[in-house]
Amino acid sequence: MSEPNTPPQPPSQGTQRIYRYSVDGLSERSKDQQERFAHDIEWKVVGPMPTKTFLEEFLPLSCDPGTDSQEFQFNPNMIDFASVPDLPYREEEMYKDLCDDLNKIANPYDFVFCDTSRRTHGPPVVGIVKPDIGLYRIDDKNEGNIMNLKHKNHSGDDTPPYIAHMGLVYLFIEVKKDPDQDIFTDPPEGLLPSDYSFTVNTWSDDENDRYRISALGQNAHYAYLIQARQFRTRVFSLTISGNTARIMRWDRSGVLVTEAFDYKASPQTLIDFVWRFVRANRTQQGFDTKVQAVDSREDRHSFLTAITSHIQLQLSLDPQTNKKELEGEVNRHFDPRAIARLTIGNRDVWVSRPLWVSHAIVGRCTVGYWGALCDTKDVVFVKDIWRTNVEDVELEGDILKDLEEKGVKHIPSVVCHGDVTTKDGSPQATHIDRFVDESWVKSLHPREGRLRKIVPRIHYRLVMDIAGYPLSTFKRSRELLGATFDAFNAVMDAHDKAHTLHRDVSLPNIILYRPGKEMARVGCLIDWELGCKLSKVTPRDHVLTGTPAFMSFKALNARGHVHGLKDDLESFIYIVLYGALRWLPVKSLFGLKSWLTEFFSAPRPNRVGGGADAKTTNALERKYTSGLSSTQSTQVIEWLNAAMDLHYNGVANPLWDDGKALREMWERFLMRELPSNDRCVNPVPGMVFGESHSLHATYAVATSLQSLYRDNNEPPQLPPSTPTKRLLILDNDDLHPAPDLQNGCTQGSDRKRHKRCQQNVRTRI
Repeated sequence: MSEPNTPPQPPSQGTQRIYRYSVDGLSERSKDQQERFAHDIEWKVVGPMPTKTFLEEFLPLSCDPGTDSQEFQFNPNMIDFASVPDLPYREEEMYKDLCDDLNKIANPYDFVFCDTSRRTHGPPVVGIVKPDIGLYRIDDKNEGNIMNLKHKNHSGDDTPPYIAHMGLVYLFIEVKKDPDQDIFTDPPEGLLPSDYSFTVNTWSDDENDRYRISALGQNAHYAYLIQARQFRTRVFSLTISGNTARIMRWDRSGVLVTEAFDYKASPQTLIDFVWRFVRANRTQQGFDTKVQAVDSREDRHSFLTAITSHIQLQLSLDPQTNKKELEGEVNRHFDPRAIARLTIGNRDVWVSRPLWVSHAIVGRCTVGYWGALCDTKDVVFVKDIWRTNVEDVELEGDILKDLEEKGVKHIPSVVCHGDVTTKDGSPQATHIDRFVDESWVKSLHPREGRLRKIVPRIHYRLVMDIAGYPLSTFKRSRELLGATFDAFNAVMDAHDKAHTLHRDVSLPNIILYRPGKEMARVGCLIDWELGCKLSKVTPRDHVLTGTPAFMSFKALNARGHVHGLKDDLESFIYIVLYGALRWLPVKSLFGLKSWLTEFFSAPRPNRVGGGADAKTTNALERKYTSGLSSTQSTQVIEWLNAAMDLHYNGVANPLWDDGKALREMWERFLMRELPSNDRCVNPVPGMVFGESHSLHATYAVATSLQSLYRDNNEPPQLPPSTPTKRLLILDNDDLHPAPDLQNGCTQGSDRKRHKRCQQNVRTRI
């Protein structure tokens, strides 16, 4: 790309940038990813919004003292996009001219549009994305940015010199060469909404529709990655099809889309949008301004020390004899290039690499961190979500405080919590729901002729005192059964003492935590966000409450099912069953993945996956678990058979409903001698219901060390980069199948064994 005619002056004071770690490394095929994101967003599209209304609502002219509040003085001789070719042979022919014209607006404000369509920052793995054009800060060249990521082998004008970086981009532009490739369709004059569809039918087999579905998913994927890698409240983007363009605004409740406009015949709209965006404040641009960079070397060192000490306690690691393992664990949570300070309530918390990242573009979109309190240096767990903003829904922090007051054990304590606010004190919230009843809204669903309800959401953070390891890291049968028994007692206490149901008992929601040195790890039941008082439980006709893989068979089967204690208790059977088959010895791996897929994730027609049919059949006749006696984990299988008989043996067992019989059986069983070190890993790629898993590789999406350590002091010791283990949390907003992540079984005989495992869906274990 050519350099601007007049190089802009560097800003007098650079803005420190904070980034999350990426969730790239998904090994889904690109086409499948785009289709999944298209299905996720199709119900949440609102438009076509008038462009003037859009700009006045989301990018109003600044009235700050000393700031020019007049509209951009459009000079048609300066910018008219005439050089952008009409109907080019390849869309790549449009990139350079678009960037050159848009940079006439952006460069004076220290921004630059770059062609980033062919290269990306990070290792060459599936899931890495390359938007056609991205907007970046020019002063990012001092902070490990797009300019410094210029490809070393660049030569000639045919190869773009800039590398796409979703941790740095401000907005993206997706370009198609033909107006007929527009993702959306504006209504003809006088056409009623019932006779027209603004969005594409994602179930259509029409070739043109399939192309538009892919384009919709492509845009949604870019918006998702920006929000996963940056501290964002919203993302703006442009989609250009030939001479027409639309502006899009993405947040956690959906996407607003403007009407199409011809940017060559009437360039004022596009110019006005870009001009307003580059001169807007960071809140208007979509950044979370409650996040601050940690520049102090002392603070970075204190955070590193706190995390390291906590890991040593939790895993009983000696820093001398277990140095490599300790370094790898520290690397999961700490990167000196990406440390942020979050203000939550009246406390400040340091965080770095996220441990949990939701794979949903809309919904709660949970992100979880190990953090450290800035004042006491205690290690805590920080949960970041977009909660529903509706009446009669309690905050998770308030639920936990009530449970603790009532004497419920084996749950985390609340350190602080609260909605994330803007500078004026108002909560960071989604806004799309405010427009669904406007007269210009024509975005009816192409199949059902209606717009699904847009759920308003508020940004919320919760800090808890327990930062542990997932149940999937248990070391022995006793720890599996003991930790799940602790969680069972939490469910029983909550029901009996606080009259509260958890409603999402699942593998990822049980944490192993060591209270002190020389003490055994105990189980802790987390994620009480869906907790509900017994008096407020109502039938759920359209929304499932919980993680489908571990839900009761009646909850999966029956619309209008009223969730009860017996449903929470049934989930413990599936947790122990899954844990035994994934991390305890089995006689053979042949058919294991197929069996697990059918029992834990197979969908029913028009229903979410969760293995409803298999679970129902097994409750009636033990079709799936009758062969489990052939495994080597005989004690755990004995527990499973006893629990399943208590629950349902052809007919419902009334002894199950209050949990007392299950508790007595469980207590007697734990008094027996159980294997002390029988953990193993049965490689089953793709089964990631809350498991720890290795991505292909990890890499920083943070500021460079040079900029972070401006005082030229040496950074704290950072372990060598290793594949990061992450925990994938599936909440009930993430109803699509879990992405297929690398989970071992990749070399030699393991690969051959995995291939055999994929055969014969009905094979018993």
